[in-house]
Formats: sequence, structure tokens, C-alpha cells
Amino acid sequence: MFWPLIGGFVAFILLVVLLGWVMDTSRHDGAGDGGAGADGEAGHDGH
Repeated sequence: MFWPLIGGFVAFILLVVLLGWVMDTSRHDGAGDGGAGADGEAGHDGH
């Protein structure tokens, strides 16, 4: 009945967790996999 709502909520939670994990990984590694600079916003071309 509420599957689209539940699916959207689960997708939003997974997106937030993935985003937080990627930002945390790029902050700890420094170099990262996409060659992120000092601000960390320049490494989005790899994904």
C-alpha cells in the first residue's frame, strides 16, 4: 500500500549514509580515489 513511500524513505536513508561515508573517507584519506583537493568538492568527476 505504502511501498513507494517506504522505498523513497529507504533510498533517502541509504543516500545520506553513503554521502556521509564518502565524505568521511575523503576527509580521512586526503588523496581519495577521485583526486579530491583541499575542499573535497573537486573529486566528484570519478563517480
